[in-house]
Amino acid sequence: MAELGFLNMTRAELEEAVRLGMERLNRAAVDLAEQGWSLPMSLTPAETYEILESGTPAEIDKRFVRLYEADGGRYFERLAEDLTSRHGLLRWRSLITQVVSAYRRCDYAITIPALLTVCEGILVHGEGKRTKLRAVMRKRAEAEQKKPPDSIDRILWDNVSRFVDKLFKQSDSAAAPPCRLNRHWILHGRDVPTWGQADCLRLLQAVDTISVVTDGSTVQHQA
Repeated sequence: MAELGFLNMTRAELEEAVRLGMERLNRAAVDLAEQGWSLPMSLTPAETYEILESGTPAEIDKRFVRLYEADGGRYFERLAEDLTSRHGLLRWRSLITQVVSAYRRCDYAITIPALLTVCEGILVHGEGKRTKLRAVMRKRAEAEQKKPPDSIDRILWDNVSRFVDKLFKQSDSAAAPPCRLNRHWILHGRDVPTWGQADCLRLLQAVDTISVVTDGSTVQHQA
């Protein structure tokens, strides 16, 4: 069986394969954050690479939408179940449950401010008076960089830090609106609420990734 070829590898060959795989996953995590997406917890690295190979940001958005719609919405329903049952998200459960209901009705715009408050709530939880989330996330990501190169936590924290940096980036309200979701424009009522399905999925997936990473649990990306 080709997929079990690693059984015939020497220790050195296996270590090199793992190293290359982690390097590729790290590049994917960086590229996804640049395109406005957190690293999906429910996808294998190969599936993540396939989405990134779509090319343009618009095409990547479409691929994520197709993914969550495929097979009768199997991926979406699994994500919804995970988020509404996760103990670490208990304080936001009623809000997440209503967001899931709105998504199923295709009422996407109303979900965006709600999911931003959930994202922010997870990020500030346990941070005391520190509210400069971009700086907090960068500092934590830098600390994680001291871990071994094959640490999945290191890759995930880098992805979350980059994602948060873009989502919470300060933006001049007198300038043109940001091309992607921006917390300040949205929650201060400056943005035009034309947010769609991809934006809702973007933040639902972010809630998943951020809650897993900040929970401190052992992260096991799908093999």
